[in-house]
Amino acid sequence: MLVDPQGEVLLHHRKLNELEIAHDYYEQGDGLGVVETVLGTFGVMICADAFAREQVVSRTLGLMGADIILSPCAWAVPAEHDNAREPVRAVVAG
Repeated sequence: MLVDPQGEVLLHHRKLNELEIAHDYYEQGDGLGVVETVLGTFGVMICADAFAREQVVSRTLGLMGADIILSPCAWAVPAEHDNAREPVRAVVAG
C-alpha cells in the first residue's frame, strides 16, 4: 500500500507473479496501478513481480507513467535457519 501523509490509501497492490509455494497464504493480484504525488508518479510491484517474463510488470508500470517503482521484497527461509552462521544473501541475475 502507498499511503499519503494524511493516512489516505493512494495505491494498493497485490503481487501478480505469485510463486506456487505462496498460493495457500496470499491472494494473488489482478491489476496494476500508478498514482501521481508531489514527489512524482509511483508504481508498486512486489518481490517476484520483478521476475515476471520479459519484465512485463516493471515495463507496464513505466508505460503507465511511473517515474518511480517501489519494489519491496524478501525471501522466506525455514524457521530453524541460523542467519548468524549462514547469512542469507540476495542473488541478482545479470
